[in-house]
Parts: sequence; C-alpha cells; structure tokens
Amino acid sequence: MSKARKKPLVSIITASLNSEKTIEQTIQSVLNQTYKNIQYIIIDGLSTDRTNDVVAKYRKEIDIHISEKDNGLYHAFNKGISLAKGEIIGILNSDDFYDTNSIDKVVSAYETYGDKKIYFGNMGLIDEKSNLTGTRIINHNSYFFMRSGQSIPHPTVFVPKKIYTKFGVFDTSYKIAADYDLLFRYLFVNKIKYIYIESTLTFFRVGGVSSNFFPLAVENYKIRVDNNFSKIVSALYLLKSILFHVFSLTLKKIGLLALLNFYREKIIKSHKY
Repeated sequence: MSKARKKPLVSIITASLNSEKTIEQTIQSVLNQTYKNIQYIIIDGLSTDRTNDVVAKYRKEIDIHISEKDNGLYHAFNKGISLAKGEIIGILNSDDFYDTNSIDKVVSAYETYGDKKIYFGNMGLIDEKSNLTGTRIINHNSYFFMRSGQSIPHPTVFVPKKIYTKFGVFDTSYKIAADYDLLFRYLFVNKIKYIYIESTLTFFRVGGVSSNFFPLAVENYKIRVDNNFSKIVSALYLLKSILFHVFSLTLKKIGLLALLNFYREKIIKSHKY
C-alpha cells in the first residue's frame, strides 16, 4: 500500500512598513488558517512605529521575521520569495487578511492542477474599519482585462515556487505596478495557465500606493510596451482606461452607481461592488 502524499508546505509572505494599526489582523488571519502546514515570513522595511512590537507578540509562530531597510515593496516581496521553502507561495500585504479557509481551498486546487499553474480567487474590498464594501470578481473566461490594464487581484494570487524560479520574480524597476507586470508576463509572455478558485480568498483594504489611478495607468502602459505589445494598441488601452475612470467618477457623482454596477457585473463581468 503506497503512502499518502504529505500535504504541501505553503509559504506566506507579508511585507510591512509602519503597519501597527492593521498588521495584527493580517498575522492572525494566517495563524488561524484551517490549513496548518504554513511557513510564515514577515519582511519589514525598518518600521518606526509599533509594527515590530506587534509582530513580536507572535514571534514563536512566525518562521522568519526580518526588519531592515529595503528598496520598496517589491524588493521586500522578492526577499521573501528567496527565503520561501514552500511548494506554493502567497503574498499578503500588511493591511489585508485571508478568509479562514483560504489556504485550504488553494491547496485543494493545487493538488488537482499541479505546480505549472497559477491560482487566484475573488477579493473582498474593505474600509478602514474592516467593513465589507464590495467584492472584486474577475471574469476568468476572458483575459481582455489583463491586456487593458486591469489585473487579476494580486492579493489573492498563489504562485508555485517552481514558476518564480524558472520565470523570474518582481521587476523592481516598476514602482507601483510590478505585480501587474509579473502576472502579465506570466500569462502573455510565458503562457502560464491560471486556475480560478470561485471563492473570496483575501480581503483588501482600499487605499495604498497603487490606488493612485493615473500613475498606475501610465505604468501599466509601459509594462505592456516593455513586454512587446504594440505601442498603438497599448495606447488605445490606456485611453480606454482613462475614459472609463472618468466615466465611473461621473456616474458616482450624479448618483447613477447602479448603472455602473450593471455594466461591471452584467456586461464586462469583471467585478462588482
């Protein structure tokens, strides 16, 4: 009789910088997972508030905690990836948190589809008080949104370590959209298949560096061009993104949010609020 395969080790990486108000909820969401074979890594950028005091409360349950000056968020992610021993890696920001059984669901999909796929799910949107304000649901039947500048929600993404090793990690020359570059590159350049998990895996606190629309849209344009997409087509996608952003703000301002929700949910089927 053959032995049952040991459950895979999952590495979770949290990058933090002055996150004293939110990181405890992040940590608890990892430690309280129903799935237990987890390596937890926290890479801190030398916080000057009480972030590391909060982390210290859980030090016995955290496998690696480093606090030192780094070159930004994506450099911290790469540092964590280099330390990860798990077969599959998730990255959880220090102001976000997982649902209790998120990693169980990811591992179940991973055991079905293997280490040559990337895994992602839905993302809950929360306010400063952790109240749910909406859910981002990607249309997994079409990757048009990835070409146009919208992205698979990176906080829900789990990547096998073998893929990082073979195809590379975050390009730190991008300051606010290196996650988009990574997922874009994997999908369109390296032709890696994505597996959608029909569940809310991560809750994302709205705000942060990538919430500034126009710099993000411009960097997304540069990423498409750098990955050998036509400059003309990439410019058209940039224009589309800007027009839709202005259209969305206008509808919100005049109280027609329901129309915007209908467009998102029924027509482009990419996310809803």
